[in-house]
Amino acid sequence: MYPKIVFIGAGSFIFARKIIMDILHFPELSESQLVLMDIDAERLKISEKISHQILSLVANRIEVSATTDLNQALLGADFVLAMFEPHGLQGRKIEVEVPLAYGVPQAVGDTLGPGGIFKGIRTATEMLKIARSMESLCPDALLMNYVNPMAVNCWAVNQLTSIRCVGMCHGLSHTLTRLAYYLDLPDELESRAAGINHMCWLLTLTHQGKDVYPALWQRVEDCCEDDPIRFSLMKAFGYFVTESPYHMAEYVPYFTKRFADLKVHAQEQSDLNRSMCGWTGPIIQPSEGTGSRVETKIPKAWDIQLYEGLHQVTYQQELDRLAKGQTPPLRLSEEYAARILSSIISGRPRKMSLNVPNHGLIENLPGGCTVEVPTYVDGQGLHPEGIGALPNQCAALCRRNVDVQSLTVQALAEKNPELVFHALLLDPLTGASLEPNQIRALFDDLIKTLGNKLPNWLRQIT
Repeated sequence: MYPKIVFIGAGSFIFARKIIMDILHFPELSESQLVLMDIDAERLKISEKISHQILSLVANRIEVSATTDLNQALLGADFVLAMFEPHGLQGRKIEVEVPLAYGVPQAVGDTLGPGGIFKGIRTATEMLKIARSMESLCPDALLMNYVNPMAVNCWAVNQLTSIRCVGMCHGLSHTLTRLAYYLDLPDELESRAAGINHMCWLLTLTHQGKDVYPALWQRVEDCCEDDPIRFSLMKAFGYFVTESPYHMAEYVPYFTKRFADLKVHAQEQSDLNRSMCGWTGPIIQPSEGTGSRVETKIPKAWDIQLYEGLHQVTYQQELDRLAKGQTPPLRLSEEYAARILSSIISGRPRKMSLNVPNHGLIENLPGGCTVEVPTYVDGQGLHPEGIGALPNQCAALCRRNVDVQSLTVQALAEKNPELVFHALLLDPLTGASLEPNQIRALFDDLIKTLGNKLPNWLRQIT
């Protein structure tokens, strides 16, 4: 079997390049057909050129083609990888800056919070279009999603279409690497983790079969200054959460008031990345009255021209290196995509943490919602592991956020704007800062400012 693998959003140079280089590690994928698809023809052309040059440096029989035609790309596909950013970064910019102007800071703005809810509407709308095209063009293909908000996108596709969708997030692998550093151990930690995307709980933590959770508890106070969000939550809820601190912070209201004061292993984050994600700590003036924007100052935040400019420089640097015959380092990345492809094609089983529908996997989370659980992958497909019940306090915190996700998915299914508003009302970040009438004003402002980036059924609200 020589699979046809489609990359939707292949102009996303970082992801496309990383996964193509991962594919080169697996002989069973060495005759794959890769189709790069993006609506941005210029960025797509660059990604195609870089892909060809990378593949030319390593012996393989992989075919690469590129197209801006979604249906052409999907026809007969075996696997479809979603890695796109709908409406570019301008949508994200609005979804961070408008809530901030109402006094609602967001760590990232792509998972929950007002930004995550509206991004969920935007991205899931596009995901559903892709899935419905797949239903006629490649009905048996597996949709492999990297697009946030992970839970909403996967939930919408799995509930509202016949396409199988799995979500892939590298949060657990990054967390285990970080914990190994805290514990002064080799990067060989093993775990059993479960929950929802960006709020997955380490139920067990071992090294060479030995329980190292006690050792982690001994390091809590020492590590809290470096990683205050996750260790504070560990002390409060009894378990370590397997996600970057800033993503996790989007699910809880405890830390948004002092983002500027939190130094979360900042040495590992570039100034650009931190500023793009709103991590620089906006200065917010107290709100006067209700339903009105407040004065804000965002140092360097969301400089789109700078970001895109640096991407263009990166493209050119990569092309220059490849033109000189400089082989890129073929290190296997932490991403799951190529591993999933390899296991399904070769039949070689692997275990990884994936986002799948909750069909009895976690007993104390709602049925059908997207959960992140250990999953075995082999030639027969995906086999998620039943967890039983999460610790009650962890499940309760997850459910608060699953309820927001549920309203968002229901809004998409029914094309009901009021359900989007209700999702904002229940969102922990929004409710921590605003009263209901202020939330209504924020809701209306986001619709107005995002404009044609939103589906018609939401824009037409009066």
